[in-house]
Amino acid sequence: MGVGPFASMTGIYIINGRVSLYANLMASIVKRSGRYDYRVRKLDQTGADLEFLTRSSSGWESLGHSTFGPEEARIAGLAGNANYTKYPRNMYFARARSNGARWYCADAFAGNTPYTPEELGARVDGETGEIIEAPVRVLLSTAEAQAE
Repeated sequence: MGVGPFASMTGIYIINGRVSLYANLMASIVKRSGRYDYRVRKLDQTGADLEFLTRSSSGWESLGHSTFGPEEARIAGLAGNANYTKYPRNMYFARARSNGARWYCADAFAGNTPYTPEELGARVDGETGEIIEAPVRVLLSTAEAQAE
């Protein structure tokens, strides 16, 4: 995906066997691509609305909007989460960025489907986005698995 070593070590994780990127790293990949960008149209305690853009021969063209707010958090089962209660603006922004990046800028991720750590079950700090706790998946050798 063209991410340097330091950004990879601090922003990419494997959780339950799937690649996970922090929303900030996803946003960086989108903006760095030169082909895609996004603009914040709304960001407050009630939700986020981001417009994703693509560069064309005539300038920037809208690909669509990615929104995330209390209703989406409720549907996703996140509304009671402590981070959504303490830092709703941060969490709405992160989800709107990660969803929009997947929907509108998928090729910027070199064929990978990026998920954020919390989408894969990790608990994260709502202010910094750092992983607090992630589910652990123990891999057994073939012999160990057959013995169980």
